[in-house]
Amino acid sequence: MNRVEITFLGMVKSRFPCVKGMSYVDMLIILLLIVGILLQILLSRTIGQIVTGGVNHLDSSLAEALKETMSELPNQLQNIAMDLPDPPNPIQALIMQAIQSKLEGKTENVTEIMRDNAGKFLSEDTSLSTE
Repeated sequence: MNRVEITFLGMVKSRFPCVKGMSYVDMLIILLLIVGILLQILLSRTIGQIVTGGVNHLDSSLAEALKETMSELPNQLQNIAMDLPDPPNPIQALIMQAIQSKLEGKTENVTEIMRDNAGKFLSEDTSLSTE
């Protein structure tokens, strides 16, 4: 085995034995990188399983909530319908009908004033002539 000197700024930090061109420090770094990658794969799979379980739970709870809401919807609509104001009584209906008939029967005499070709208003005694 050869010994490799690891130097930093000209100072010898340490001397490690070498196997086929690689020191034990190099092998340790590579081993730690492999362990780190394996841990990341393991953690990503675990997180994926947790997320999948959470989505399934959310899906089932959302389905239950929708089912409960849809079963309660007719009761809620009935409660809303009960809160509406009362319809007008017969006396109010008669008064409203009398006012409407009075407004419909009241038409004013509307006079239409004609315009000439230049867009000016014509007097009432002048008729629109076509030339």
